[in-house]
Amino acid sequence: MGKTQQRGKDKNGSIVPAFRSWGKMLELRHIETRNTLLQDCVSAFETQQQTGKSYWLQKDQTPKCGLEMLAKHILTCHTATIPSNLAVEGIEWWAQVRGPAHPQGHSIGFHWDRDEVLADKEPGNIKHPIVATVTYLTDIGAPTVVFDVTPLPYPSKREGVLTTETDSGFLSHPAPGKHIAFDGRLLHGVPEELMIRSKKNTEKPKRRKTVTSPNLEKNRITFLANVWSKKPLDIETFPDNIISKCECSVEKVNLLLRAAKKTKRSNKAAPINPPLLTELSMDVLTKVESRGDRICGFSFGREGDEEHELWMPISKALISMAEGISVRVKFTTEKAIVSRKPPSKESIAKARKRALDKMQDSPEYDKGETIIDIINREDVERRKDEPNAPDNHEQKLSTKPANSKMQPNALHGERENKRRKLFATTSNWNVQQNIK
Repeated sequence: MGKTQQRGKDKNGSIVPAFRSWGKMLELRHIETRNTLLQDCVSAFETQQQTGKSYWLQKDQTPKCGLEMLAKHILTCHTATIPSNLAVEGIEWWAQVRGPAHPQGHSIGFHWDRDEVLADKEPGNIKHPIVATVTYLTDIGAPTVVFDVTPLPYPSKREGVLTTETDSGFLSHPAPGKHIAFDGRLLHGVPEELMIRSKKNTEKPKRRKTVTSPNLEKNRITFLANVWSKKPLDIETFPDNIISKCECSVEKVNLLLRAAKKTKRSNKAAPINPPLLTELSMDVLTKVESRGDRICGFSFGREGDEEHELWMPISKALISMAEGISVRVKFTTEKAIVSRKPPSKESIAKARKRALDKMQDSPEYDKGETIIDIINREDVERRKDEPNAPDNHEQKLSTKPANSKMQPNALHGERENKRRKLFATTSNWNVQQNIK
């Protein structure tokens, strides 16, 4: 079993380990039970696509279906690793489906998990989950990539583009029943460019009206769950009308969790209760050095407002690994660079409009206040503190991430031009909600 960090904050202010991986949290060899779980995830995903919302399970809430039971188990496991002085209110969960038949293929844009409605309502007030997790239910598709990079603050136009560098990250390829967890503040995504080019991954079925292939196992299906100290705004419990249609019961998921404890070498019966992650074998991460044979660039952000860019060195070592493996990546000759450009007045107005549209039915929403009222009120409040503040609604945050190395604008332009010359592949990914 691999070693974990001690409880408490590390040098970057993290209260949980940056990244952990367990090769088997669920035993998915029983075909019928596995297929019911996959089908329920697809149903949850299709509902999310319609509502644009994830789901919530309170810490003391009793699960009503298999998906809620899985979320409850993940919450129980990770709450045990969180310092006791930090309150945990519950867990946010959702399903994700990607694959050859999906319009976006295998990719999921780079992003930070956060309270999206709060961030739109109050730009600069960013709340992240304590722990973010991914549970893989199939072995199809691209890996999850996590960078040791926390969000950059809003730069003003005077500051120009802010950048931060990192020489390390983590990479996890899908495997049925595999579970990973990482610091909820870290940048992550699923780049198709790093997908292992096996026959099952490159098979291209005919495009269909649905986002899933008829054979569920030919899709990249994951169960995402984030542990929060406070419930994010505008998420809801799993609807009862969808729960009534779920085929995978609480008992079936318990069976899959308990079966993970039974190894091939042992004929002992599975435990009565699902084992905690501390009872399962945790992956020991090997370090893979990436020399940066080519540079891939990704723009990301909310739809129509991709204000971030990521430049990632890619080597043959990253695309020729064994399936299902998790590794720590060390960038040697070229570092990964994340940049953020100043927000425009229009993008801030769009963000506030999104927040107001979502909060209309919330008790926290003041129905007598319009978007213009909010903008004018915030201008007045800001000018009290900054008499010479401009009326362009720029966010002038003085605090910078502890792990950020802010570069002068001219230097950033120099590096950007260099990477554009080396640039091999571009993927413009839009993250519309906090749904991965």
